Amino acid sequence: MTPDPAQIRKTLKEFFGYDAFKADQEQIIRHLIGGGDAFVLMPTGGGKSLCYQLPALVMEGTAIIISPLIALMKNQVDLLRGFVAGDGSIAHFLNSSLTRDTDEITILTSVRMFMANLGGLAVNSGLPLFIALIAGAPSDSLPKDPSAWFTTMTIYAIAGFCLLLFCFSQCKERVVMDAKTTEDVKVSDLWMEFLRNRPLRVLAFFFITAFAMMSVGNAAGAYFINSNLHGSAQELSIFMALGSIPAFIFMPLVPWFKRMVGKKNMFYLFLGAAIIGMAMLYFISKMESPSMMMIYVAQFIKSTGVIVATGYMWALVPEVISYGEYTTGRRISGIVNALTGLFFKAGMTFGSIVGPAVLAFVGYNSAVIDQTSLAEEGILWLVCVIPAALLLLAMFIISKYELTDEVIDDINKKIEERNKA
Repeated sequence: MTPDPAQIRKTLKEFFGYDAFKADQEQIIRHLIGGGDAFVLMPTGGGKSLCYQLPALVMEGTAIIISPLIALMKNQVDLLRGFVAGDGSIAHFLNSSLTRDTDEITILTSVRMFMANLGGLAVNSGLPLFIALIAGAPSDSLPKDPSAWFTTMTIYAIAGFCLLLFCFSQCKERVVMDAKTTEDVKVSDLWMEFLRNRPLRVLAFFFITAFAMMSVGNAAGAYFINSNLHGSAQELSIFMALGSIPAFIFMPLVPWFKRMVGKKNMFYLFLGAAIIGMAMLYFISKMESPSMMMIYVAQFIKSTGVIVATGYMWALVPEVISYGEYTTGRRISGIVNALTGLFFKAGMTFGSIVGPAVLAFVGYNSAVIDQTSLAEEGILWLVCVIPAALLLLAMFIISKYELTDEVIDDINKKIEERNKA
């Protein structure tokens, strides 16, 4: 195709609003329209995108752009669609954020929770050892030395902040909403979606219950080892580590479990295992001379159930998004993710209230290790009884979840057919 300078400049003005090109843009564009190849190296903001967008608009056929940045793909597609009002077919993007494959989502969720529990292990198991080491009392129960706690938490805070900066620096995507998109977002959209999306409501109550259970149970672990079992800092470290270790064994097996028993049955299986583990912790600790090894076994069983069930619940979020898109005709991922964040915080807040309230009610004395029998019973309620009751409620809630794999596959097919039409 022979480049037409007049047509090129007209397209530049009509679609992009510019009167003139930057630097070598026009030379590159003419070269491409003329059938040539080009290797273009420009700094950020130098105008690279225009060098392939304008030829794609002028020439016949379809231009395929390969980009490593998901946010950039969406941003450029939105801009091009904005230039041609009412023509959503002018540009499209295809990337991993569009996956609707439930098996793929299960695998991605398993990997995510595997890595999350790696961080949990560093905190739950490392914290007691670090505090004991700094306090100079590695063989005693967890020290109450304020300076040791402050020093340890400062080190963890600095390490966490450095890791956060590193992750941010390595993330190349910067998602910034344009003015049009911002105008279309309303706070009322959150609650309207919550009211009309039944699977979202089910997931909301499951999130609240699950995170309340974790907040109550996890916070009481140190009280349980120190006051009920009079364990050492090392024993506390092992106990807390067993709260994360099952993830490295069972999260990679989640796709297999799901294929074998189905989605709901997998929830019932692992929530049931968690309840059994909690019951074991309760009755073993009531023995005259409780075996720490039996405590570890019970903690492992409890944690296996909790980790798999609460880890896999994140895989339900894309399903709820697909259901919302099917019923409303628009992709509601931002709304659903915002709501799940609220549900997560609501559950954690509830759990953070229950723990101190129970300890205050039973007269827990933080100044001493040996507690009254009532205080020890209160700790057991926080570690075993209340979390088990919340898990029973979670089992009932998840029984109301209607989106089986067959239903979701059918919904996704209909969405894709509708988008092609």
